[in-house]
Parts: sequence; C-alpha cells; structure tokens
Amino acid sequence: MPRVAFVTEELSNLGRSGGIGAAIYELAASLADRDVDVEIIFFPHEEMAKERKEAAAESFAKLGIKLKFIDPSNYVYDTLNVRNRSYCVFAALREQTEEYDFIHFHDYKGLGYFCTAAKRQNVAFQSTTLVVQLHGPLRWTLSANRSLFTHIDQLSIDFMERESIRMADHVVSPSQYLVSWLKEHNFQLPPDDCVHVIKNVCSYFQFDVDPKAECKAVDVKEVIFFGRHEARKGIVTFCDALDLAEPELTAEGIRVTFLGGLGEVNGISSGVYLTDKALKWKFKLRALVNLNREEAMAYLASRDNAIVVIPSSAENSPYTVVEAMSVGRPILTSSAGGGKELIDKEFHGEAVVDAEPEAIADRLISLARNGVQTPRPAESADTIINQWVEFHRSKHNTSPIAASPVTHPKVVVGITHFERPRKVIGAILSVLRQTYDNIEVVVVDDGSRSNETLDALDQIEKLLVRVGGRLIRRENGYLGAARNTIANQTNSEFLLFLDDDDLLLPDAVQKLVHVATSTNADIVNCFNYYMDAAERSKYEVAPESMVAKVAYVPIGGPLSIAHLSNVYGAATAIIKRSFFESIGGYTEKRRVGYEDYELYVRAAQHNADIRIIPEVLYLYEVNKPSMISGTSRFANKARVIDAIEMRLSHSQWHDAISLAAGQECIVDEMNYNNWRMSISPFSEQLQKIQTTRNDLPLHLSALHEYAAAIGSPAASMWVSAMDKTANALAQDDETEATYRTVGDNPAASLEGEIGVLAELIASWKLKPADEGAADLIRHVEFTADVSELVIDFAFLFAASQDLSIARAAAVAESLDRAKARVSGERAVKLQGAIIALETAAGQIVKAKSRFSRLIQEEAHAYVQRHPDLRIALRKPAIQGFKHFQRYGKDEGREGFTVLRKVADAISLRTGAEVNYLHLSEDLDRMCSTSTRKLSRMRRFLPFAK
Repeated sequence: MPRVAFVTEELSNLGRSGGIGAAIYELAASLADRDVDVEIIFFPHEEMAKERKEAAAESFAKLGIKLKFIDPSNYVYDTLNVRNRSYCVFAALREQTEEYDFIHFHDYKGLGYFCTAAKRQNVAFQSTTLVVQLHGPLRWTLSANRSLFTHIDQLSIDFMERESIRMADHVVSPSQYLVSWLKEHNFQLPPDDCVHVIKNVCSYFQFDVDPKAECKAVDVKEVIFFGRHEARKGIVTFCDALDLAEPELTAEGIRVTFLGGLGEVNGISSGVYLTDKALKWKFKLRALVNLNREEAMAYLASRDNAIVVIPSSAENSPYTVVEAMSVGRPILTSSAGGGKELIDKEFHGEAVVDAEPEAIADRLISLARNGVQTPRPAESADTIINQWVEFHRSKHNTSPIAASPVTHPKVVVGITHFERPRKVIGAILSVLRQTYDNIEVVVVDDGSRSNETLDALDQIEKLLVRVGGRLIRRENGYLGAARNTIANQTNSEFLLFLDDDDLLLPDAVQKLVHVATSTNADIVNCFNYYMDAAERSKYEVAPESMVAKVAYVPIGGPLSIAHLSNVYGAATAIIKRSFFESIGGYTEKRRVGYEDYELYVRAAQHNADIRIIPEVLYLYEVNKPSMISGTSRFANKARVIDAIEMRLSHSQWHDAISLAAGQECIVDEMNYNNWRMSISPFSEQLQKIQTTRNDLPLHLSALHEYAAAIGSPAASMWVSAMDKTANALAQDDETEATYRTVGDNPAASLEGEIGVLAELIASWKLKPADEGAADLIRHVEFTADVSELVIDFAFLFAASQDLSIARAAAVAESLDRAKARVSGERAVKLQGAIIALETAAGQIVKAKSRFSRLIQEEAHAYVQRHPDLRIALRKPAIQGFKHFQRYGKDEGREGFTVLRKVADAISLRTGAEVNYLHLSEDLDRMCSTSTRKLSRMRRFLPFAK
C-alpha cells in the first residue's frame, strides 16, 4: 500500500480546528484502518508544549497514524508570516529521509505552494504525487461572506492558494459545487482527469443507513443552529427567520440552541448581536459556544427531538450536515453550495431550503407542526472510503514532470561596483567557485574616483582577464545604468546580476539554470541568508558554511500588492536575456533605489513567467550603509508606482482597489461601532465585552452582565454557557438552573487534577470570588494538562472585585511557589497572573519588582515575531517595548498579549480604565495610593484608545 502524508494547520481536537481538521482526521484514520501507511504532519497555529505533542503522538499512534510536527523556528525568524509558513512546509518535507507516495495539502493558506512549485521546477518531489484538497480558498470565503480583502496577507494567501491548486498533480473536492465555482472565477485547475469529486469521510461517526428502512417522523422540541457565528454560516439569516417564526416556536414550546463558537456580526461580538436579538424572543434559549467536536456530537446525539439547522449562504461540503445525519438528527440546510450534495435527493424537499429568512421560517413552522424525518446520506461511509482507497491505488505519479533539457547555456554574471574593491574581490571569488562552468564574469565599476580604489581595480582587472572575465569602467550612473551596461556589452542566453557586497553559494548558478531551462521561465529568483557586514570575512572563502534562518520569503506575486511590498525577490536572479531586452532593461534613474523591484513589476505586467526557487542560493549583506538606506523611501517607492500601468493587469488592480476599500470598511465599521457604544446607556457593559473578547470566561460573564442590564432573555443563556462542560450537556432546564457548591474540603472527593479543575469551573459559575474556588487553584499541580486553564482562572480571580485582599495574596503566593514547574509561554503567562493577583492584594511593590522581567520576556517574543526589528534594535529586551509603544501598535504589529491581560484584570478589579502601554507608570502611582483609593483611580490614557 502507498505511503501517504497529510500536511495541515488544523486537526480535530488538537488546537483550533474546523471542517479541515475534521476532514483530514477522518480520512487519515480511515486509510490507516485499511492498512495504508499514514502520517500527519501538523503545523499548529501556536507553539505546543513538548508534553502535549508527545501525548498527541501517542494518541494517534493507537489509530495507526504517525504524527509529526513542524517547528517553524527551525527555518524562519517570523514564524507567523503566511508566506514563511508555506516555505517551512517545504523545508520540513525536504528534510524527510524517506519519500512519500502521496502528500496531501489543504487549499487553505496555500501551505503546499512552495512544494508544488518545487516539483514544477524539477527541484523536489519528482516521485511523489502532490494532492491539494479543496475546502474553500480565501477568495471563495470572502465571496460567501460578501466581504472584501482587508489585509495585504490575504492577497498573498489568495495567490498561493491559486498557484498550489494550478500546480498540483491532483485536486480533490468533496463537492462539484466548489469545482464549478473555481472555474467560474478563473482559477486554473489541473486537467479534468486530475480533478476529482470525492466526499469527506465520516467514519468516526458511522452514518450508514439501510435505504429500505422506514424513516420515522421526529416530533420537534428543539431547533439547533449548528455552526460558527459568522455571516457565511447563516447566523444573521437564521436569527431573522426566528423573528418571523417566534410566535409559533413559542406556542409549540420549542427551545432554540446555538451550537458553535462565537464570532463577529458586522464588527461586533456575535454575543452582543444575539443578546439584542433575543429581546424579541419568548422561546427558551441555550448557547454552547466552547465545545470540541466530540462534545458537540455528544450533545446532538442526546437530542432526540431536535432538528439541526445549517443555513449557510455558501458551503463546500459542510461537516455539520454529515455529523447531524450521522447521529440520526433531522436537518434543514441551504440550497446554496455543496451541502445538498450530501443528502439523498429523495429528502431534498424537506431538508433543503433557500437561504432566505422567510423560507427558513416557513419550513421551521411546518416541521414543528408536522414532524420531520432524518434524511439519508447521498453515499454511504463505506462507499466514500473505498473511493479514497482506490484513488491512492491508481493515481500515483500520473502527472510526472518532464526531465530538464540537456542544455548548457552561457550565463553572464554581472557584478556592479562602486568604491569598495575589498568586497568585490569576495563577490568575484564566489562566482569563480561555481559548480556551473559556462559563466562569463563581468565587473562594471560605476564611476569610482578614489586613487586607492582605482589602483585596486587595476589588480582586479588582471585577475578577471586570467579567468576569462573583464572589467568595464563607466561614469557614475547608479545601479540601473550600470547593469544595462553589462547587458549591452555582453552576449549570452542568460543574465545574472550580483551586488558586490553579496556572495553566491557554489551551486547557485547551476540551480538557477536548471530551473530556467526546465520551466522556460523568464525570471528565476531564490532566497538568501542575511549576512551581517561585520561577519562577512567569515564567509568569503566558504559562503556555504553559513547556517541561518530565512528572513525574507518572496513568492513571485501577486501583482496586486506589488505597490506595497516586493514579492519578487532581490536583484540576484537569473533573467532570460531576450525577455530583459524586450522590456527595455532597467530604467536609469540617479539617486533612487528599487531598480530591481521596479524591473520585476514591469516584468509581471508584461506577463513574465517568474519562478521562485524555495532555496537559499546566496548571502545578502545587511547592517551597513546601502543604496536603500541612503535614498528617500518615498522616491524609491514612487519609482515603482510610476512603473504601474493599470490597463495591463485589470483584474490585479481591481484586487488592489478591493483591499483599499476593505481596509476603509474596517475603519468605518470600527468607528461606527465605537460611536454607537459611546452613546449607549450601557456603554460600560459593552466596553467590557469588547476588552474581553480573547478571554471566553470573562467574555461570557460580560455578556451576561449586558443582557441582564438591558433585560434580554439571553441573560440566562450566557450564565448557562459559562459552565457548559461535556458531562453537563444534556441537563434539563431545572438542572441547568441549579449551581453546585464547594464543600469544606473541595479536593477530597476529586480524582486528580482534572476533577479539581472541573470543580473549579463550577465554583466560578457559582460565584466569581468563591473562597473555596480560590483554594482549589492552590491545590492544583502545574502539569501540561491543566496549567494553562489554571493560569486563565488566576487572571479571572485577579479581575474580580469580590475577591478579598487576603485571598488574592494567598493565591499569588501559591502560584509563585509553582512557577518553577512551568516554562516557555506558560511561564510568561503565569508571571502576568501573579502580577495581577499581587496588584489585587495591594502588594504593588512586589508586583512592580516582577514587572520588568515580564516586559523583557514579552519584548523578546515581540522582536522574535518581527525579524526586521532584530536588525533595527540592538537591545531587544530594552528597546522592544519602547518600539511597540511608539510604533508597533499603529503599525498593526502583534505583541505583549500577557501585559494586556494584566491590564484588563486590573481594569476590571479597580473599575477604572488602564492603558497596558503605560501600566508601569500606573503601578508607580499605585505604590503611593491606598487600597481604598485604588478602586476609585482614574487613568489618564483610556485603554480603548
């Protein structure tokens, strides 16, 4: 049987996961059950602790699946950048000692971009079949949400998704709908015989139904909205339908349950949206917003009299439909998208409806009165699994890449030089050490004047003559003119320009020629390592000895963001001379940089075939004066803007306009919501909801407070949601209203730390500052299973206005004793929780003493996340926070999340607004403020600004 690998950012029950994670988990498990050699290569969104990785690998091993992890910090500095992550996938797979027969990538985020590109370049994976599974690319998602591009990264993602789909050996979609949509929207797919429609596997929850079995009608007592709270999932349409159906649903005694994670509706928390909507509703409500897949399925399985509604405006092949059918629940889903392809056509009349409020309301009323049947699936689980097994038996290597033609074209390597002969010698040596031998090395001196340099050039010229090269002297004209001089005075099939301060790796030209001749590309670029100018001498003799990470990952497009970012690479690329001449070479502008950037933009507008080899082929010198640092950034970018001809690439510039409009919509929406919040009589509660969106327990508490303030029936729903755990899913109304209490000895009857934690959650629901619950925190040992949750609850207690000073001090002391048992990100979070608790206890001096350490840790993480700062900031632990205060927040950079949590906790505890960017000054003021005055302090810089 074949060896199959799945590369994914999502995986069921292992971090954040949606339909992609479910589909990959199910398919991998099913193939492993059929004796296929299966590996999952997991690339999590966030760093995972070693213990958690080991536990996950052990769990998957029981299914016959080998689980591996990609650590992006091995390959790049900025581990969150979307372009870098695709490169990390390539680099990690390239390191594998054994080859796979198949590698599967999800289309989402284009993780397979560099792998599929490398195969088309004849660089890697020649004996492996690369498969892209369609779940819904970004452009489709934006269209379904009736949204626009809002961030530059989204256009990069769109480019990588499109290209990985185009270059894949095979594309597999679970619905015909999505294949048709892609073709209608100008996506290029592989040949038709390499595009397949095979439904997602759902073997974990078997849904095979006897087609001859009689389907009994279900008496509806509950309507369950199943999906995340976002526009594409139909939350707005569903709520509008509830408005219309409210009298009938109330009269029938029907409960409405929202099963799925919170999200946003028109820029505000979906919790606020539901709370406001519920003012019109008299039926019973429930919200289950933090269940994993198994818990959600357990809930559905327990609801014998429920109908599940999935009213998405557009879906590829929603797992929610399959999962509801798999546990015997009737469904009502949208006629738009691929959901209906999962249902036997015999049941479409009852189970499929237009995604309009009136149609959904009418159908719900009819089904509530008359009952509803559970539909049969269009295909059985066994049928789908067999199709996947057959695919892996028959489709291996059906799209081999043609071998590289046996050619040996001449390459002129042109080195530009000005007043630094010592460096140009190193550049020449790096050319002479090339494994490719049909090279002419040409140095052009761009008007050097010093006697020292002119004397050195005489000696350099003798060296060049001896190796078949030459030196060209010309008046100073800047880089564009110098490079044109090289092209005009030489003859070769290819040109490769090298700055005199950079160094080629020995196989650079050979690899660039290989890809250029294999693909017939016009331009082939590559990656580089940043080489500190102070360390250049270490690598001049052997540049290949440098070991580093990649800081800059060009992807070769899209043109739609070329006016914002150079996505094509630096100057060291191989260029087909005929193409170079067809676009007139470089423009010759003095005292302006970005000549290579501008050339690439003009090339892209003339439909150049631009390839990026995902390998490091030269060293790029940094941390010294350069053309870019010595010229105006505005003038440099203006050079690129002046090269744009919008008539040449209409669709690309349409996307650029969409991005600008989308960003403006974000600002308009935020300003409107802030204004609406400011004039609301409940602005205090709404502000609390806004500032707790990244902390679910606090967020639910804030939603409950808001709902109670406006008199919304959703108040009880949010109280229930706070304590909804897997073992309490099927409680009835009376049981849900009963809160558990903690006895005198809370840990005595509990089984281990999980039991302690469960009791802790119950205590929080009962009373935020319950003394017994605070004691429970002190009893819990910090293992990988529970330390994250205990730290989160420590922040909750620190934020409570009811927690006594003595108890806050006791819990802080306990956590301080436990800090040696945690490390990494958890240690930083724990430090923040202790600071928040000590502040709550009035121990400001102790809190202040820890503060500098927290700043150093967060500053280090901030600089690691943004590689450009590692060059700009000499002392990151000191300068990182200052940079974030002055520039980072305005530039949209991420960082100092723990500091924000500390400020939030202090804000809620004191009833005042604290600006986390100036928390140090606030702590200084607190040192001279009494505890009684502390609760009435007013800050000068509101957190909301």
